[in-house]
Amino acid sequence: MDPVYLREAVKRPIVGLGFRPEFASDLMARPEVVDFVEVVAETCFTQRATRREACAVAEMWPIVPHGVKLSLGSADGVDLDRARRLGTLARELRAKVISEHVSFTRAGEVDIGHLTQLPRTREAIVVVANNVARCGACCPTCRSSWRTSRGRCCGPTTKWTKRRFICVRVA
Repeated sequence: MDPVYLREAVKRPIVGLGFRPEFASDLMARPEVVDFVEVVAETCFTQRATRREACAVAEMWPIVPHGVKLSLGSADGVDLDRARRLGTLARELRAKVISEHVSFTRAGEVDIGHLTQLPRTREAIVVVANNVARCGACCPTCRSSWRTSRGRCCGPTTKWTKRRFICVRVA
């Protein structure tokens, strides 16, 4: 069942959990404790065992592939091959939702190794909107959930609060 509809059916908050092998046996023993499970998409791309586990988990719960390297904030655009792989994984897992961080993860062709916050500017919103639109064609059957990176961001030109930035970005 789709977590969004599940919330309406049971009138309680939806509980999800990022899958880790360390607590798989406990989770399998008490499947009712979560409504959906999230898997890190990039790990599924590089580790066959993790992808097999994700497929098995998808038999028990709705699953959300979570990407961390699309670089939605990159003015150079997103890596469409990576977006296509995320879409393929989502279809394989029958995911109705995918999630990804709204951040920089690369500069040009260089992977910078972490999630870097975006400036809270209208220009950044335009970049993110264009990149999200490009990614949408790679996974047309899924809704998207875009997360902002944690913490305080931006430089001296920041004009907006994080809340304002998010509201304008999704409007």
